[in-house]
Amino acid sequence: MGRHKRKRRPQKRATRNTTRAAFKRRARTPPKRRKRSTPRRQRVGFRKKKPTRTKTRLRPNPQIEIAVREMNRGRSLTAAARSIGFPPKNLQAQLRRRGLLKRKGKRWVFKDDRPRKVVITTGGRSRTLTVRGYDEASIASAHQLAAKKFLSTNQLKFLQSFKGRVLEAANGRRYPLETDPNAVHRVAAMDSPPFHEIYEITSTT
Repeated sequence: MGRHKRKRRPQKRATRNTTRAAFKRRARTPPKRRKRSTPRRQRVGFRKKKPTRTKTRLRPNPQIEIAVREMNRGRSLTAAARSIGFPPKNLQAQLRRRGLLKRKGKRWVFKDDRPRKVVITTGGRSRTLTVRGYDEASIASAHQLAAKKFLSTNQLKFLQSFKGRVLEAANGRRYPLETDPNAVHRVAAMDSPPFHEIYEITSTT
């Protein structure tokens, strides 16, 4: 027996109604998006490095440092600005950029806690330390000035005022200031580094 052949159904002619319906179906279904391979930087396990921001270092300005020194000695911002011929608003902006003015409520408070290198006499020798702030640096300056006066006059009263006083370094270690006259004479006879009234500021940011 021969196989039974299926009868093919006659294809319907595309009428105007059927073409409209097909066109509407195509319009409703959005086109398929083509899959793209993920770029190398966006693959799993790969983190894009964020660009590092480099801090712009401010150039040291001698006039600004003079105004800062005057304010450290107790003068107001307006008086310090007049001493260098700056408008007070300009000086305020410069101090804010250097981080020397900090906001406390509605007021701007001046605070100079930049690290400085100073030379002190302690433990029978001369040391170069890094201290933080103007107050600690001024103590070291006063002690060195008193030691010079003692060496020139040989009067103990210049050293006795610093008896029991210590200087705190930036790392938190405390150094007692030398008041022994014999130790001061020995240090003066050695080749010690020069001491300056204006300290070297290690950071100007």
